[in-house]
Amino acid sequence: ALAILWLAGRMVADETIDPAAAALAVFALLAAFETVPALSGAFQHLGRTKAAVQRLTDVLNCEPAVRFPASSPAAAGPFDLRFESVRFRYSPDREPVLDDLTLHVPAGRRMALLGPTGAGKTTLVHLLCRFWDPDRGRVHIGRSDIAALSEDALRKTMAVVSQRDHLFSATVRENLTLALPGASDEMLYQALDSVRLGAFVRGLSDGLDTWIGEGGRGVSGGQARRLFLARAVLRDAPVWILDEPTEGLDRATEAEVLESIFSLGGGKTVLMITHRPVMLDRFDLAAVLEGGAIVEVGNHRELMA
Repeated sequence: ALAILWLAGRMVADETIDPAAAALAVFALLAAFETVPALSGAFQHLGRTKAAVQRLTDVLNCEPAVRFPASSPAAAGPFDLRFESVRFRYSPDREPVLDDLTLHVPAGRRMALLGPTGAGKTTLVHLLCRFWDPDRGRVHIGRSDIAALSEDALRKTMAVVSQRDHLFSATVRENLTLALPGASDEMLYQALDSVRLGAFVRGLSDGLDTWIGEGGRGVSGGQARRLFLARAVLRDAPVWILDEPTEGLDRATEAEVLESIFSLGGGKTVLMITHRPVMLDRFDLAAVLEGGAIVEVGNHRELMA
């Protein structure tokens, strides 16, 4: 600062610069110190930042496990689900997760798929969403083999509520319109009312425009699950895939969420994955998955017998 004052003073005396510019030079130097100390911290994080960039680059450059056709006709109804002799393993050196699995979910019916942890229930959902292709066998939605559908055509047939669904650091509105961009306030509140969350959102400080924080920190676990269901309602797809939608909820909240599913899923083909036999009497069918294969299928009375 003294050096700049000395240099600037001489230049002012020589009328080379304006006095105001000399003062500005000193203030610019002082302001620079707010930035300079942060450089050491940035250097300390450089290694982690470069590693994170490398991970992102690896993802961007990797070959996709599945390639969809560029275009296709829409899936043809009625929208039943069929798995025909499906075999799948995640890598050639591992045991099959699903082996010769055959399952049929009739159109417009609700089926619960039960099985212990690790039985392959979530893998079944991933194959239906075509995150991977089976090693053998076929998966159909309605009269269409999903391998023949474009990604857009396949996604339009289903609404998926995963046990790991995410709420973004955004508003209630922005989190809901992921399912239906451009949805009006009336449509959003209708979806929220259908999952018994409309009164809660109306009572928030900014209603639909209330910020809910990263990962949905501003709402409870049960409210987050209902927001995921509201997305499915907005999506209005003929097939609902629900993967452990009540995981981590207490019994009372679980019953409320399931009641919402039963009241909203009328006329839709619903496949709900669960490892807890709760309210099975409300489902049309239940299937038991063990060791990568379906070992029992029937209604609640038949399975209890």
